Amino acid sequence: RGRVAHFLEKQDFKEQALVVSTDPEHRFELAVALNKLQIASDIAREIDDPHKWKILGEKAMRQCKFQLAEECMEQAGDLGGCLLLYSSSGRADKMQKLAKDAADSQQTNVAFISLLLTGQLQECVDLLVNTNRLPEAALFARTYLPSEVPR
Repeated sequence: RGRVAHFLEKQDFKEQALVVSTDPEHRFELAVALNKLQIASDIAREIDDPHKWKILGEKAMRQCKFQLAEECMEQAGDLGGCLLLYSSSGRADKMQKLAKDAADSQQTNVAFISLLLTGQLQECVDLLVNTNRLPEAALFARTYLPSEVPR
């Protein structure tokens, strides 16, 4: 069946190849190429590969399927993509969780932007100090929290 599916794909019968194929990797590629994102997401759940989730998430974003894109980015651990999605949709609750997750995974820039966009200025200073980015912490505190400069 795999050889038949590849033959059909090469003959540009991708729909039929998707039906015939039994290989999850090949089926995923076909589903993405055919813009059958629901089928691709079912296969991605089966495979559970962060790279597949990222591919599907980018495709979903391009097609304005934001709910699917959010699920994909969370599954892929794509914190930068989550930042883009949450900040553009104004989801402060998700941004706060993202800030914690990003700080835990040493993605300081994503954590900082998440904290800044949610107005948590004190936490921004704390993050910069805790990651030994003292010049940035001093400049930020001087600009936004003058009471923290002596610290």
